[in-house]
Amino acid sequence: MRSAPSVSFPVGRSRFGAAVIVLVCLLGLAALALWLLLGPEPGWRQALAGGTLLVCAGAAFLDHRRGAASAVLSWDGASWAWSGATPGGGSRVAVEVVWDLQQAMLVHLHTFRGGRAAHSWLWLDRQSDTEAWQALRRAVYSPADPQAQPEGASAS
Repeated sequence: MRSAPSVSFPVGRSRFGAAVIVLVCLLGLAALALWLLLGPEPGWRQALAGGTLLVCAGAAFLDHRRGAASAVLSWDGASWAWSGATPGGGSRVAVEVVWDLQQAMLVHLHTFRGGRAAHSWLWLDRQSDTEAWQALRRAVYSPADPQAQPEGASAS
């Protein structure tokens, strides 16, 4: 079986990923507002829930802002490589599609270095490179060469 042709795809801050964060935060805020309106007298539980929502929203936005500013995810026909800022900076990675929405994909990157594994989550958007999008989609579903797996990874 032949694998998908080589492709390099630019990765940056995802507008879709930011929209998902905003949507989840708004849903959390709506749930908290309903609890405050329809529940018993507000107390420490509601304050704790509000504080937790605020901390989680802040952490999500900070993580998004610190996300891959300019990096490239590359498929050479046998394996994946990541070059640029985190995760793994210039190393072989394994890519697992978690959620495919046709115009955007949530992928889980597994980086292996010196016996240690690192995991990163990325939103890939079609608008980052519309011409390479279909090639990227073919590559993420193409079986990798077991000999080209990152060091320490197990072939599945």
